[in-house]
This record gives sequence, C-alpha cells and structure tokens, in this order.
Amino acid sequence: MIYHHETIFTGKEAEKALNNYLLKSASRHSSTFILTDQNTHKHCLSILSSKFRLPEHSIILEIESGEVNKNLSTCIRLWKELAAHGADRHSLLMCLGGGMLCDIGGFVASAYQRGIDCVYIPTTLLSQVDASIGGKTGVNLDKLKNYVGFYSPPKSVFIISDFLKTLPDNEMLSGYAEVVKHALLSDDKYFHNLTKQFPNYEAVRFNENWADVVERSVKIKSNVVKSDPYEHGLRKVLNLGHTVGHAFESYSLENDAVPLLHGFSVAMGLIVELKLSVWLCRFPEMLSNEIIKYILAVFPYYRFQKEEIPKITGIMNFDKKNRDGKIRLTLLKKPGDLITNVICTQELIEKSLLEYLDLADEANDLKFQS
Repeated sequence: MIYHHETIFTGKEAEKALNNYLLKSASRHSSTFILTDQNTHKHCLSILSSKFRLPEHSIILEIESGEVNKNLSTCIRLWKELAAHGADRHSLLMCLGGGMLCDIGGFVASAYQRGIDCVYIPTTLLSQVDASIGGKTGVNLDKLKNYVGFYSPPKSVFIISDFLKTLPDNEMLSGYAEVVKHALLSDDKYFHNLTKQFPNYEAVRFNENWADVVERSVKIKSNVVKSDPYEHGLRKVLNLGHTVGHAFESYSLENDAVPLLHGFSVAMGLIVELKLSVWLCRFPEMLSNEIIKYILAVFPYYRFQKEEIPKITGIMNFDKKNRDGKIRLTLLKKPGDLITNVICTQELIEKSLLEYLDLADEANDLKFQS
C-alpha cells in the first residue's frame, strides 16, 4: 500500500511528528539504524541529533556519496552490516540524505529479512520535493538507472527545511528542476508564477524560504501517486523529462569525470521533450520556446558531441517505460495536460538532440565551486 498525505510531514508539523515517532520507536523497534552518506554524516547528522532525541544506542551506517555508489554492491555491504549488528524484523532504518540515499535505503530496508520499518528524512531539495515521495526504491544496474527496485513506501517522510541550509548551490538547483517539472504538470499559471519568483539562477541560489514551494510540489506529486500508486496510467505523467533525462544521466555517469546531477539531467530532458511535444502533440511552439529559454537561463547546459547522439539514444532503448521494443515518452499538449505512452522513433529523438545542440549559443554556462 502506498502512503498518503497524512504520512508526509512538512514544516513545523514535521518536527513535531518526528519527535512523536521517535518517542514511540523506543517500544516499537528492537534497534535503530541511521543511514547516511559522507556528506550527510558530516553536515546533517549533527542537526538531527541536536534537534531530536534519537533512540539510545542508535547505530550509524555510512555509504559513499554519489550516484555511482547506488548499486547492488553497496546494498550487499549494508545487509551484511545490518546482520552483523543483529538487526531483526523489528529494527528501524532511518534514511538521512538525498534522493540517492532514500532510493538505496528504501531498497535495502524492503529486502532485508523481507522488510523492516523505514522512514525518510530527506535533506536535499530534490529529495524533499520528489525522490522521497511515491514509494519507489531502486538501485542502478551498471549504467541503467534504477533498473532494480520495488514499490515499497517508507512508514513516514519527515521534510525539515533546516537541512536545505547545508546544501551547495548545485544541489539546490538540481532539486529546483523537479519543481519546474511539477509546475508543468500543474498548470500554466503556476509555471509563470514560478518564473517570476525565480527568474534566474541567482534567485534560486539566494532564496531562503522554500516551505511553500516544497509543500506545493509534495501535494502535486502525492496526489498523482495516490491516484495511481503502481504506475499503470496517470502516474506516468511524472516521467516528463525523465526518459531523455535518464539517458543524459546514464551517459554522463559512464563518460564524465564529474557526472551530471539528476536535476540537471531532467532540465535538459525537459528541453528535448518539449521539442518532441511540439512535433508530436501540437504543444504551442511559442510557449515551448519560452519555457526552453527559461530553462537555459536557470540551469547549466550539458555539452556533448554530435557523434555521441546514437550512444545517448541507444540508452533510451533500455528505458523501463518501453514496451514492444518501442520508446515511449510522456509529452505535453499544454501545461497540466499530458499524454503518456507516446511512441517515438529513435530518428526523431536524434533530431531533437541535434536541435538541443543548436541551443548552445543561448545557454548559460554556470560554474560551480567543488
């Protein structure tokens, strides 16, 4: 069963709910494990322990940061560590981290002894507005994104804004890509209000109050998930920007020294799929150009060579949404009106990628400090 609104807590309500959950956990769970990565161990664990009374003798598990570590090898190590510490079916796994950590943590919890309790405390904007919502868990299979996983929702999600203060600029911007996607799923008015509030990269960077934006995105996604928890129909709208985006992400993971962040991949995927929406779904071309111009003003542009296009489109042949050997995308008729399962040829996708390359001169090449 997929969880509903009442198990997702935001703002001050989230802090109160987490405190209550931890109080009950002492009698409910035999042991507590807190999963972190290198970054959240360093920057977020102290916030968690100072604001909340964690169960005594909580055991910290740490994995290496980065999408490249979201694989079965990491899972096997975590299962062995859980077993070595005596974790049983009544143990609790608390996932303190971003989307990658929630994905792998939820997967580990759902498989260990056929399932132990798990809660998410998402620490990035991307995980707060998107990755922690919906019950999908998964790990990568070599270069194939989220190819192994379950529909297995956590018991609760506690979205606490204090953790956003720990994020570097690139992580905030990566999360904002999913906010833009949710706006396009909503309606034209919300999208344009968003562009006024965040007209450029600097507006995202210096924004200090994300509560309303996070809550709006959580409601948009959770409403979709509640209607179609196992992605038989409506939930496929959430894949907007992701078929092409995941191909960018997988290609970059294999070929770049510093792989693309998920949100940057989605932003580029939105550009390409907007082009396809114009050709295949009669999305208004002027509005498409306006949205693309906005994305190019806010997000970094991913540069690749024309000769690499067949490799990128080739990755799409392994997309989980495909059926009968055909690439299927979620595309737009207009903001808030989407069509799922649109069959698209590899040749047409290659044409859209060529047009993406033609946008290079308009792109805003953002540089981030490491």
